[in-house]
Amino acid sequence: MSFLNSTELVQFLLARQVITNWDLVNTSLRLLKDVRDRFVLSSVTIGEQPLYMIKQARNLDALGGLQQEIGAYRIICNNTELDSIVPALIAEDSKHGIMVMKLLANAAPLISHLSQENAADRLGVEIGRLHANTQQSINEIGSLDTPWIFSCLSRYPKWRPPELDTILEHTNHTDILADGLMQGFHAWHPSALIHGDLKWEHCLLSSNQNYSQLNLIDWELASFGDPAWDVASIISDIMFSTQYGHEDATISAHKIAQVGGAEKFLQSYSQEQPINSEILRRVALFSGARLFQTCLESASAYGVGKESGVDTLLAMAVDVFRDPNRFSAELSRRFML
Repeated sequence: MSFLNSTELVQFLLARQVITNWDLVNTSLRLLKDVRDRFVLSSVTIGEQPLYMIKQARNLDALGGLQQEIGAYRIICNNTELDSIVPALIAEDSKHGIMVMKLLANAAPLISHLSQENAADRLGVEIGRLHANTQQSINEIGSLDTPWIFSCLSRYPKWRPPELDTILEHTNHTDILADGLMQGFHAWHPSALIHGDLKWEHCLLSSNQNYSQLNLIDWELASFGDPAWDVASIISDIMFSTQYGHEDATISAHKIAQVGGAEKFLQSYSQEQPINSEILRRVALFSGARLFQTCLESASAYGVGKESGVDTLLAMAVDVFRDPNRFSAELSRRFML
């Protein structure tokens, strides 16, 4: 499939009344493209004002992801309880994989504005609201299969990353990893719209003189899924960022789980969406899976050297999977149910 060139993009925007002929004739309209592996991003500036971001799919695989993202935006933007957590959706063509969003002004990762505890506190509220208000959304977006990571060590994996064998050479605990991933697969319990790929870099804070707004971006893995996956994604990010760069890669993940960021996130999340012991067990299993997935992604991007954090991620994933019940108990020790 091909993406729209600049002339076709302008025609697309005119046809959907995003821009007018006046904008073309009487102002300076500029398009700036950023071509990536799966998507093309184009910013639209009218006069001196950057206004819109256009996202286009480059291939059929990306098209499916963008259609999921558009579906998530429709659900969120049509819900007054949630519409502030994503950039405004201006126009879209789901069939051809094109979406136009309001460009975020002065946006930067949430974690660069706030301390980890304050960022986790604020994000927990938003994710809790998302899960609490989308429990009937299965007919609007559909339920995808469980994440690929759960089957990567099985006999019939959905996908087997090329780095997997290299990573497994770094551990004597492949059986613990395989058992933990299998438990996570069987624990999967879809009950709300989930982002599917939460990480700090997908949480942006945009601001002007009067207010600051938290926005979540990159919803290609959104689905009607298990909310514990989103929770575990942030917990595992907090764990890794707490330990990254330390010499001792074997430090207990159970101790790291007690850091203030994890506690704050769970506390603020539970104000919007109740948490019980069964959810925390799934969070534990999914945290192990996310740590292992991030280990593979880091190996792909940076190799297996010390700077990649692969050894740290692998050690923490094994530690979580060795005793997920203990890990969930540590999560709840200061977070009172």
